[in-house]
Amino acid sequence: MWRVRLATVSLCVIAALGGCVVDETRTEALREQRETAPPTLPSNPIASPIMQGTTASRVSVAIEALGSVSYDGIQVPLVSPDGRFIAAQDAPAPPRTSRLALDSAGDSTGLTNATVSISPLEADVIGYRPRVEVFDLAAPILLGRDSNDEGVLVESPRADGSRWIGVAEWSEQDARLRWLVRDQSVAAHAVFASSGSLLYSRRPIGGNQFELVLRDRNGQERTLTLPDASLVYPLMAPDLRHATCLAIRPSGAISLLLFDLSTGTGESLGRVVRRFDLAGSGGMAGAAQIVASSQSAVPGVGPADAMAAARGSDTAPPLGPIFFHPAMDRCAAVDATRRTLVALAPKSVAAVDAGDGRALCSTPEGLVLWTPGPQAGRGTSTRVLSEDYLPRRTASSARAFVLFAPMRRSATDLSVFGMVPAEAP
Repeated sequence: MWRVRLATVSLCVIAALGGCVVDETRTEALREQRETAPPTLPSNPIASPIMQGTTASRVSVAIEALGSVSYDGIQVPLVSPDGRFIAAQDAPAPPRTSRLALDSAGDSTGLTNATVSISPLEADVIGYRPRVEVFDLAAPILLGRDSNDEGVLVESPRADGSRWIGVAEWSEQDARLRWLVRDQSVAAHAVFASSGSLLYSRRPIGGNQFELVLRDRNGQERTLTLPDASLVYPLMAPDLRHATCLAIRPSGAISLLLFDLSTGTGESLGRVVRRFDLAGSGGMAGAAQIVASSQSAVPGVGPADAMAAARGSDTAPPLGPIFFHPAMDRCAAVDATRRTLVALAPKSVAAVDAGDGRALCSTPEGLVLWTPGPQAGRGTSTRVLSEDYLPRRTASSARAFVLFAPMRRSATDLSVFGMVPAEAP
């Protein structure tokens, strides 16, 4: 089962049941009345059926087997927006300091051979699929956090302590590497923003506090800096106007910041419009777990999402970003329009937007379609698959979701499946 929880808390609730007094005389009278004149059932229905606003009790989906993929056992692979390629960090897993971008000069010496592999996602693959390695002879290559139609983001810790960001092209032949950020700083945690921009965290070599940077395709930068917090792990909202990041205080406390990119002027990235406190401790390692299964906005996904289109409805805006909320012990989605959080399925550890205000969630009970209710934390859970697959979203109508499942006999292999809603009969 997928687990990204910071802590497990067990709660025991004891309820005291009070006694009741029975009126034996009234009970005996009612029994005699029932025997002499038994009740009759009404000839008409006792309730009228509701023709609108009903919730589906089951979901029909079509599944295609896509073989398996090898990875480092820690970082979830990334999928191309069109659902045709997959990128994974090759084993062995990089050290913790490298994964969190906390390494310093010289720490990358033992990582020179670290690479990322890109593979085509094709149906009916038996066993392991062909792979194209992404590597640099001078430094290791680590899998990033996002992808677009061109390729997948990668990061590279350099020998002098700097860290570069690049994009590796989706390809079955040669995954060419193009550097996007290569300066004398530590650049990490990048995701794609709108119009070819890049949103990422940056700190000076030897420093320990990250600022947030929005760099456009021409190299122009806007930044967001807080004097008492390190800003890490940004995610783009589906509207591409709002974004989030995690703010880590010196005490280790973690908050989620929602900011509006449209309010940015000059060198300012934008205004923070809401803060949500998530954990009183945890630091960078805890922040990494909160977003371990998160997916930034997928390019090409329109308002008529896969599950919504299946039932001919499109009334609610897409959910996101989605992350694991340690205090709620479940995933939560940001509603950027209302500047609130939407609690998703109980005990969920991963989730993606499924259209029409719903989410596809990985839970201990299986993969479920969660429909939030009018009350916070309440909703309807409809089981889709019995196993707790980890979902990824794509912009492909033919392969709207890609699912990962751990293989029982290997800690570094995943079974891969494609999924779309089945056509209504």
